[in-house]
Amino acid sequence: MKSLKELEDSLTELDQQALADNAQLDVILNTLSTPLNWFKSNELSVSDQLTLIRHATWKRHVWHVLKDIIPRWHFSLTSPTYRPLIESSLSCVSSNPEVGFAMVKVSLPILIDCLSSKEAQLDTLEIYASCLKYVAFDKHVFRLYTQYVTKQDVDFFCNLLCSIPGHLANVFGVQLDQVFFNSQHAWYFDRNFYAKMSNRLAETITNDTQSILFAKELVSKVTRQGYENILIENIYTQAKKSPEIWSLVISPSFNQLIKPILHYIKHTVLMAASINQASKELARILFSQLEATQIYLEEFLNTALLKLSKSSWADDTLARFAICTLIHVQGLDSSGLSSASTEWIIKYTKRLIETWSDPTFIKHASSREHNYITTAMLCLIAYLPNDIIMHTIMAQTSLFHSVSAYFHSGDMVTAQLGAVVAEAITGRTEPDKPIDTGLLDRSPELKKMKSLIDTKDAFSEDEQNEIQLNEIESESEQEEEDEEDELDPDAIYGSEEEVEESDDEFQAYQMEEESDDEGLKKEELSKSKAKKPVFVRDLIRYLQDQSDPLKLEIGLNAAEQIIRQKTGAGTTELSEYGVELAKYLIAFPETFEIDNYRNLQQNALIALIIAVPETVTGFIIDQFYDRNTSSGQKQLLLSVISLSVRELSNWTSTITNAKEETRKELEMVGTTLFVSKRMQLQKKNQGKVQKNRLAGLAGSLFFFPLLVGWWEGAQGRIRYWVGNDKVLTEKFIMTLNIILHCATNLPEKSSIVKEYFDFISSMRYASHTSLGIKKALLLGIETIINTSYRGQEVYLIQHYTKELSETRDWLEDMIENQSEAALQEKAIGILVRLSQIATSHS
Repeated sequence: MKSLKELEDSLTELDQQALADNAQLDVILNTLSTPLNWFKSNELSVSDQLTLIRHATWKRHVWHVLKDIIPRWHFSLTSPTYRPLIESSLSCVSSNPEVGFAMVKVSLPILIDCLSSKEAQLDTLEIYASCLKYVAFDKHVFRLYTQYVTKQDVDFFCNLLCSIPGHLANVFGVQLDQVFFNSQHAWYFDRNFYAKMSNRLAETITNDTQSILFAKELVSKVTRQGYENILIENIYTQAKKSPEIWSLVISPSFNQLIKPILHYIKHTVLMAASINQASKELARILFSQLEATQIYLEEFLNTALLKLSKSSWADDTLARFAICTLIHVQGLDSSGLSSASTEWIIKYTKRLIETWSDPTFIKHASSREHNYITTAMLCLIAYLPNDIIMHTIMAQTSLFHSVSAYFHSGDMVTAQLGAVVAEAITGRTEPDKPIDTGLLDRSPELKKMKSLIDTKDAFSEDEQNEIQLNEIESESEQEEEDEEDELDPDAIYGSEEEVEESDDEFQAYQMEEESDDEGLKKEELSKSKAKKPVFVRDLIRYLQDQSDPLKLEIGLNAAEQIIRQKTGAGTTELSEYGVELAKYLIAFPETFEIDNYRNLQQNALIALIIAVPETVTGFIIDQFYDRNTSSGQKQLLLSVISLSVRELSNWTSTITNAKEETRKELEMVGTTLFVSKRMQLQKKNQGKVQKNRLAGLAGSLFFFPLLVGWWEGAQGRIRYWVGNDKVLTEKFIMTLNIILHCATNLPEKSSIVKEYFDFISSMRYASHTSLGIKKALLLGIETIINTSYRGQEVYLIQHYTKELSETRDWLEDMIENQSEAALQEKAIGILVRLSQIATSHS
């Protein structure tokens, strides 16, 4: 048995033999396998093995293997026969687990350091990438991290593991034209890498202190890098099996993980489970091991019921689920809610009523926020008995006073929400004489919202899965029966004689020839007979019938004129049916050849936004970010938003043809008998002084919702995110520029400019920005300097000092690094203007 000193000398000698110029393959294999045999044999104790690995000689050996031997012998060592030798040199999992961990602790940083070598060839880099995949994803190696990482090493390992995608992307990005990105390389793309690593963590974690310590730090690291959605998608199934472990793991990143957890449950878990069942599972996962449950529960409810009110996916299902989770955390008793659950529900009912009653919220919040807060409030009240509603909620809050404020808001949609609350609560507390405003009669959605006051998911039995399974089984049986009964369309049934008789019975005869002109005449005749829609509801029916191209063409041609006629006419048609009309206009089929189809569609949508901006703008922006909306439709919607903003701000000097026709139709028909000078003056001044309808809408309806959707997509890094399309991104920025320009004289200008600077700051570091995107960003900066704050340069310098400084640095970098002359010229012009402003007001 050799001593440790002799083993160190032997290891040094093996390295020297392998590095010799005349070394053969058998020498290389001996250098790799001999040290591994020492660890597999029983000659060395575990402590001696650990001492050898922690010695500088072993570190030097691994360095020579990775830095010198692999580049020289990559053509031989890449074969499946010898690859296990390289992997075992990094971490020998067949030996003692503690020894394997000590090996990977040495080899992982050396392996990442080798990637930075400028002399490495592509084949060598491929082997390095394969080795990194082994130490990052091999189940046996990853289990070593969860078992043996200490408190001192946890940051070291988590940082190294999470740096692998960036290092590999940088290395192979340099040689992008030489690499074929197939499944061999897809594993280190961020989304795939963190999904696989999260899955490995879920598989190998144990209820051990060191394992939980490593999991906490890795989860926090992944969350900080912005991949929390991917993390939750891959650990949630395992978290349900061991909630006591994951409750501790999630706690350091609790605030950041609430939103992705709720998003995953809303879009995945609740597709197959009832709200009651899913909320029980989440209550165990999040709160089973937390010491300060009250603090975490309050943060959970604040996020679910208040902060997410602006999210496009927040609806009654989310609110019901969050409240049901609260009840399962605080508990139930034999009579219903526990006293703790009742206290929490009363507390958050009052908090939501306070938000719902705020005059600023009533006037300036979006329709999405209004709907969600109203929904959550009714879901909370549903669990309270009538005496608490009457003597606690009604007596201690200004709920009914606020209902009156909703009725007197001057907006039908807002008034309907007040009617929902009034009718729902009186229906519970005064069933004999409930309030009936009549405002909900034509809205199934609002009636559904009203019914939430009777929905108590926490008390429902988990029968949903059985019902779904039964439905699926019955559907499959029915499909099998249908398949059995279905006849082959190509088969001939009956005898040959019957077929021959049928052939003789139906003899072909000559038809009169029909010319193309006669076909056109028939089509024109059918058009003349078809009636033009008069009301908005009729227009929707025409656009709904996608099987009748004639109705579609008539409806599309009449859409803009009908909408313009109904604008300001004192009817509520557009407010009631605006969203439905917008849906059919956006989804208008492209399969029919209709003259000037795109312009007609665009003009109709513009007229709709002009008529009822508060009703339809939010829906149109949601459709813009919807994954099912095509790229062409998204470009159309951006054009619609831009032109609508311009018209609302009276930027355009000409009136559209449809608007002019409508005005002529509404004028008095007949012969002028005399001319009033007062009327002439009113008509003359009417064109000079016009109200800027964009005031109060530019930020809340257009600019901020557009950016909210942008940030949500950027955070999730989804494939269909608008920012992944350079053409759409450029058009998106130009749309923001138009809104910015039109908001020059509006009160919300400063908040829009502030948000625009933040947007520019994020785009400066985007690697995919094209020349067109940069030009659009420069145009926005130029608009702020030369238009938004023209004559207000002192205010600009005082309130945006940091933003202007960062912009100046970016422009200077652009001038140095950008070869495009037009871009440099524009950047220089803005720099000169900034210098003039700074000099004149210094």
